[in-house]
Amino acid sequence: MAVDQPRSEPLTRHKVMLALSLLAVLVLSSPSALAQAPGPVVASKHQQEFTQPPGEFDLVQIVQELAPGAETPPHSHGGNGQATVLEGEVVLRVGDKETTFSAGEGFVETAGEKMQVANTSSARARFVVAFVLPKGSELTTPGGTSSKPGPTVLSKHQISFDQVGPFDLIQLVQKFAPGAATPPHSHGGNGQVNVVEGEFELRTPGSTKRFSAGQGFTETADQAMQLVNMGTTEATMVVAFVLAKGAELTTARGAVELAATGPLTTVPLTATGLWLVVVGSLFRRVALSRT
Repeated sequence: MAVDQPRSEPLTRHKVMLALSLLAVLVLSSPSALAQAPGPVVASKHQQEFTQPPGEFDLVQIVQELAPGAETPPHSHGGNGQATVLEGEVVLRVGDKETTFSAGEGFVETAGEKMQVANTSSARARFVVAFVLPKGSELTTPGGTSSKPGPTVLSKHQISFDQVGPFDLIQLVQKFAPGAATPPHSHGGNGQVNVVEGEFELRTPGSTKRFSAGQGFTETADQAMQLVNMGTTEATMVVAFVLAKGAELTTARGAVELAATGPLTTVPLTATGLWLVVVGSLFRRVALSRT
């Protein structure tokens, strides 16, 4: 009596197909395969070192607009500030010295120093300043008057710190084309973000939030996140980081850490669903081949 031999060849083929399917899913789910969206462009980066920082302070970030001919009254600040020109030209007056700064350039506003900021051009100017303000200090102290119109405050946001040890204040201005996104990442220090133009979607584990021009949010140290320009026009954001000496500003994170929906999470879920269908079909064929 003839004895049926096991059908080893079909089983081997199915195992190979199964392995290839699993490999495809792993490749599609990897961050490198998912990072298809263009990244942001760093329009400017300025850094200020604090070797003897105050024990407790507020990081105060202010975006202001100067109409043509507008200027601040003479004044001083209770803490050092890092300024960046976002648009147009800004004139800084300290004593008898005048210095003009264009978009992308920056300057330091030294605590206690009497100064004045003006727009002497025929176009509007915008600038942002991030102040390290010791607790109990006045942000601004008047030092005179001006007959010209003053600046318009477009937004103001602040976060509190109890910082131990030296740190760097890092101010970044980033521009996102429509659809542009950062890779999933985290930062080594807290950062205060201010949306200057457009609309951003902030993706963190289990959460998706949107922020428009004038709004702000905190990027918490070590939290996985992703920022996406969901609009049809260019979007601009400025962020000021308090980064302890020796800490990494940015660290890449995996897309799987972000539970929110979006381009970097839709693909793995789709691929996984397809893989399950394929595996189910393969197992069904294997079972039939054994009968």
